[in-house]
Amino acid sequence: MIIAFSLGAFFESVAGFGTAVAIPAAILITLGFDPVRAAVITLVANSVPVAFGGLGLPIVVLSRITELNLAVLSHYVAIQLAPFALFVPLALLVLARGSFKGISKSVPDVLIIGSLFSATMLMIALFAGPELAALTGSLVSVGGYVLYRKIITKKWPVMPKGVLTAFSTYIILLVIVLATRLPKIPALDQYPFTLNIKIGVHSVLIDWATTPGTILFVSAVIGALIQKLSFRRISVSLWVTAKKNRAWRVDDSLHCSARKSRGVFGNH
Repeated sequence: MIIAFSLGAFFESVAGFGTAVAIPAAILITLGFDPVRAAVITLVANSVPVAFGGLGLPIVVLSRITELNLAVLSHYVAIQLAPFALFVPLALLVLARGSFKGISKSVPDVLIIGSLFSATMLMIALFAGPELAALTGSLVSVGGYVLYRKIITKKWPVMPKGVLTAFSTYIILLVIVLATRLPKIPALDQYPFTLNIKIGVHSVLIDWATTPGTILFVSAVIGALIQKLSFRRISVSLWVTAKKNRAWRVDDSLHCSARKSRGVFGNH
């Protein structure tokens, strides 16, 4: 539940674009879950935080396109999602076990995680905005659950050596997200880390440092340096990843062209 729901919500909130499914699913497969079941679990778990994914990007873009009030949109979306944040974890419990048998012992844990996520997401969306709704919900659900387990078992979970270093990338990611979400500067009539370029009666807003891609890239580099990777190794990994992405895009383009050809000329 922590991996699929809470960790998945964290990835969805700070990155989006499939990371909330790809990374938790891979972790579940490593832990012994069937690949198909792992994919289904993470997809269902992502149905709640996805509305506030990518630092609230869907809500922000919808507000800009429709010219509807951002706060009002955030309120309605959060209110609609609040009950599902309770029901979806219960559904995940059934999916993980494959049946309703033997789930009674885990129901309190699941309700703790779901209720903490739901309440936090709702409060942040109502009083702060869409950007940090899923992010704070994911962190509070994990932290609150750990505290709950400490109270129940009277034992504090021991953090293995090196775990903090391994999670350094995500810690840096959270710090950057919070640092770039500063209030608007009245004198400049714009938010920090953004450029508002006036073109006649129109304006173009460039989020040069607050977009998920930029934040992920910077946090990944800093996290790699903390884990004592050399600049050379980081550069090689970046180059290999770029080549793979280019190869996949070319391959997808060829497949799309082939499908269009079959659609026009048939299968001959």
